[in-house]
Amino acid sequence: MGNRIAKSGLQLGRGIRKLRKQKKWKQSVLAEKVGLNVATISLIESSKTNPSYYDIENIAGALGTSVSGLIGAGKTSLNSSSDEMRSLVAERCFFRRNELGLSRAELAAITGFLPQYISTTELARRLPLVRSLLTLAGGLQVRPSWLLGSGLLEARDRKGSPIAVGDLGERLRGARVQRGFTLDATCRASGLGFRHLERLESGEQLPTVATLLALRDGLGFAFSEILDKN
Repeated sequence: MGNRIAKSGLQLGRGIRKLRKQKKWKQSVLAEKVGLNVATISLIESSKTNPSYYDIENIAGALGTSVSGLIGAGKTSLNSSSDEMRSLVAERCFFRRNELGLSRAELAAITGFLPQYISTTELARRLPLVRSLLTLAGGLQVRPSWLLGSGLLEARDRKGSPIAVGDLGERLRGARVQRGFTLDATCRASGLGFRHLERLESGEQLPTVATLLALRDGLGFAFSEILDKN
């Protein structure tokens, strides 16, 4: 139940931000229309506060939709983020494999995956698990963050290497603490459940790329901070 409520809060915040930007409004414009201050709008959009239903209704009205419409817009945004990331990983894996002159079978042999796994990844039919992403990055001789990032492949990306899988939890905890987020605040910002976040930080459970996306958006870290060796 707690995870569903947190996820709804995340979708609500993203929905408000998405519809506000569609109208090309700054946060100050929306704040003025609903009688709130800019700081409150910012906290609502980042899911760092629990607004009253009255305020949510006013925001929905100002944006020309309903409360369910706000949540629906946020849900679409979440799904779109995963779709875009799947396509990005596909393009980058294909590009780097060909740059290295490797066939899919050769990359599969290097990484220990089946050739079909490489194929479905490059065709954007799957978003690799983080463990698999780290393995792919090692086989492609690039920083893991490059597979999830933007921009050209620079020299530093080619020399980079992935962190050990067992270090992921500590990296996530460090990013949270460094930014002054409690576990509860992180749950609100990312939409993750409290117990889920505890398991991630303890290393009991590995994050998926979709989970990293939610945490990145909530905490504001770069993928390189979590996935690359320093």
